[in-house]
Amino acid sequence: MKSALIAHSNNDWVSCLPLVLLGIRSSFKEDIKSTIAELVYGESLRLPSEFFCSDSSTDRPGGHQEVLSDLRKYFSDLRPSPASRHGNPSTFVFKELKDCTHAYLKDCRFLKALQSPYTGPYEIINRDDKLITLKINNAPVKVSIDRVKPAFLLNSCNNLIAFSVHDSTNVPALTTVPAPAIFPVTTTQPAPEIVPVSIHQSTTKSRLIFSEP
Repeated sequence: MKSALIAHSNNDWVSCLPLVLLGIRSSFKEDIKSTIAELVYGESLRLPSEFFCSDSSTDRPGGHQEVLSDLRKYFSDLRPSPASRHGNPSTFVFKELKDCTHAYLKDCRFLKALQSPYTGPYEIINRDDKLITLKINNAPVKVSIDRVKPAFLLNSCNNLIAFSVHDSTNVPALTTVPAPAIFPVTTTQPAPEIVPVSIHQSTTKSRLIFSEP
């Protein structure tokens, strides 16, 4: 192997190593009457020269045309196999869109941080299975139904006032109960007598006398 690498004019032995190994594995050994590749794989290796040199079988008239016609026939018989879509996501639609009067419209533009993704609410003019018509700036605008969500609005002030008046007639009147009378409480117990107490303080002095021995 070293002699074969030195025989190459290229100093880059890494690029020459695959070709040298291929030649060693494909060289015929006189002592074993075979090649190393035939002992390992059971057949000889395909050398690069066989891809470029002409073969006697292709030199005959019509050889290349037969190969070309066979390839065309083979590829013309190819048909794509039927495929199935395993992931078919369904579009979520609010069921309240059938009855609501107003809806919010989703803004598909690039939004800033903490910006609401919906605008509105807008009045619904018309609706069908795929599109919904909203009244935006006093003009009808058709949008896809997957871009809107129902808006739940409060009743008008007139409805609220009528509701409160109607309910006030059914509420029973409250009965007033007079507050109980509060009378002052008098005590007949005499006040305790306070007797003065005199405190006499006496102090005595003590003297110690030591006798001589």
